Amino acid sequence: MTTATEIRTFTREEFYDFVWSAPATKLSKELGCSDVMIGKTCKAFDIPKPYPGYWAKLSNGKKPKKTPLPKNDDPTLQSLTFYQHPSYEATVNEPPRELQFDDDIHTRSRPLSHSQHR
Repeated sequence: MTTATEIRTFTREEFYDFVWSAPATKLSKELGCSDVMIGKTCKAFDIPKPYPGYWAKLSNGKKPKKTPLPKNDDPTLQSLTFYQHPSYEATVNEPPRELQFDDDIHTRSRPLSHSQHR
């Protein structure tokens, strides 16, 4: 049985600061997850993330406003931990894995013949 390795634990406030420190695509590399996972985590923990255009404004010398962290007293939302699962580690300099499908997917993905359209 493979076990997950803890990568990093945040308080809700720490994760808010982390998310507003750099674009999610960069943060995702640090955490070993996708930028989509960061967005989903923000939504689940009621943490606002930078809006579209925030990083562009910042890089052009403007001072865009940060969306404030809303108060949330739910004890289950005060701490979050990211884990790295060994089976999901990124591979580097290895050939891509062959896609695997169930037999029924191969059958359904074939083009329909003229007689099947009727």
